[in-house]
Amino acid sequence: MKKRIYFIINIILIFLYVTVGILGIPEVGDVEGARNLIIGYYVIGALLITILTLLNWNVIKKDFRKYFKKPKKYIFLTLKYFIFGLIAYSVARFSTILIVDAKPSGTNLISNAFQVFPLYVTFVTIIYTPFVEEIVFRKILKDLIPVKWLFIVLSGCIFGFFHIIGDLSNILEFIALFAPISSFGIVIAYAYRKTNNIFVSIFIHLIYNSFLFLFLL
Repeated sequence: MKKRIYFIINIILIFLYVTVGILGIPEVGDVEGARNLIIGYYVIGALLITILTLLNWNVIKKDFRKYFKKPKKYIFLTLKYFIFGLIAYSVARFSTILIVDAKPSGTNLISNAFQVFPLYVTFVTIIYTPFVEEIVFRKILKDLIPVKWLFIVLSGCIFGFFHIIGDLSNILEFIALFAPISSFGIVIAYAYRKTNNIFVSIFIHLIYNSFLFLFLL
């Protein structure tokens, strides 16, 4: 009974994140309107972080203690899998450039929004997204999918599709955008399955977002 309830709760959380938990980067044409929108985003973000933390508190606490009890070991693993992910992303990216040179539409939006709302964009990119997405796409999916390689592949593919869903116009563009980010997602999922520590995947995601964020500024 408890497993069934936990399963239902996890499905609801995934649905909530996909529908209302995604903190958007607002258009900056109407600054006042965007500012009001951001207030709502902050409230949604705080609520979702709180809910995910409370429901997964035992795992978060255990993994946090384990990570920082042996920081050298886990920092090494984090950096190792980050590099593997970067290699996988780069290989997929350069391979798909031969098909079509597609770029995500959100890159310019992030850069422009940072000029007006630097704290919000930093919060979404560096703090909110790595934590929430790793809990949703890694921790929760791992609980729902017990088969190791099925979890790794599905986690990476769902992660990749989720990040490009707003940029789809044709099949070639889909392949060009989907392959790199899903490859990176598969590596993160593998890292989590291998280390069994959610903070390894959170910090891999954080490092990736930080580099991307700095590159876009």
